[in-house]
Amino acid sequence: MVAVGEIFSSIQGEGLYVGRRQIFVRFYGCPLRCVYCDTKEFWVPKPSCRVEVTPSSGKFRECGPLEVNEVVREVWRLRTADLHSVSLTGGEPLASPRFLLELVKRLKERGLKTYLETAGTDSKTAGEVSDFLDFACVDLKLPDHRAVPFLKWKELVEEELACIRVLKEKGVEVFGKIVLLKTSSDRTLSKVCRKVSKLDIPLVLQPVTPMGRIRPPSIPQLFRMSSLVSSAGVREVMIIPQVHKLMGVL
Repeated sequence: MVAVGEIFSSIQGEGLYVGRRQIFVRFYGCPLRCVYCDTKEFWVPKPSCRVEVTPSSGKFRECGPLEVNEVVREVWRLRTADLHSVSLTGGEPLASPRFLLELVKRLKERGLKTYLETAGTDSKTAGEVSDFLDFACVDLKLPDHRAVPFLKWKELVEEELACIRVLKEKGVEVFGKIVLLKTSSDRTLSKVCRKVSKLDIPLVLQPVTPMGRIRPPSIPQLFRMSSLVSSAGVREVMIIPQVHKLMGVL
């Protein structure tokens, strides 16, 4: 199975750990189709992987499909003294359950901290890998993200919440993230956040990076949304854009 599409060293550009040095292991495959996705080329697996030549150089070499031990070897080679953790991102890592489980086990054996970036599409797999995770971000979807057909959106949100619940129960430092578009509904946002508040986790509001017709909320709209989220019962609310996009790094 071709699970991993690229491996590189950079800084975390989103969420609570923004600015932290990480090695990113990007998985192929994703069951969602978010309109703002900036890694669409990883939706469908390809018979190759690209690996950064030296840490943060932005220069890559192409190689064939990598086995778990080969991914671990490349991660180990790219580590730097300021490394915070290994980010397992995508695509959607939970879409490759067996590979992900074996990988997190091997990374922990090497003494590396692990950080799962997920849309929370599979709470069962999240529970299976949680014993080997240190940190996690679950990206909660809104209807205007068009991640799934509208009639399936409520099911997706419940699975995302279940994913957060199981990760937190296993002691993983987990937080939620919601990408906000200009079209995002205050009512729906409040409804989702009332459910998030019961989980007692930090929540990051991320204004979408402009992409074609996809636009972020205005500043007044963004501040209003932040207040709504707090009023819905979420105790820790932060507004954090995609910092790596502002810096021009991977």
